[in-house]
Amino acid sequence: KNRLAALCDSLDEYMLLAGDSPYQQISEEGACFRVSYAEEEMLYLRSDTLVLPIRNATVEEFSSYLLQLLVQDSAADDLREIELCVASGPGQKGCANWRKDAS
Repeated sequence: KNRLAALCDSLDEYMLLAGDSPYQQISEEGACFRVSYAEEEMLYLRSDTLVLPIRNATVEEFSSYLLQLLVQDSAADDLREIELCVASGPGQKGCANWRKDAS
């Protein structure tokens, strides 16, 4: 529980960008990230922004991303299975599952 809270806290208060998105290009420009999408461009302060290794900023992608980090952080523990869900409101949640190999 504490590990998951720490992971969430590490993302809190940041603008989160999908670094693996095929629909946008992200480049560094001085103190900013320049995000190009279709005919539009936006600048985000690098100090306020995290670029994550996800394809889209969705609850499904966030749940998979957080689950990967949680499994890495818990490698020394005897965990067998994890289901991690991220919700953005009523009826809007995405879940990711992990199960330890039986080997």
